[in-house]
Amino acid sequence: MQITLNHQSIEVSDYLSLEVLLCEQGLGGTHIAVAINQQVVRREMWSQTILQSGDAVLIIGAIKGG
Repeated sequence: MQITLNHQSIEVSDYLSLEVLLCEQGLGGTHIAVAINQQVVRREMWSQTILQSGDAVLIIGAIKGG
């Protein structure tokens, strides 16, 4: 199925959880926030959130600085 990840169209497998997508992208343990279709998804819901065809996923990373 097709989703949009940070404004780029990508093909992913059916019944893919948000948690697995993030792991596949190398972002499983990093400091990030995620929104699907402009709705923030809490970290504890990532494993239960199954992506749907056409979903727009936005990943925002925290930047350390001072």
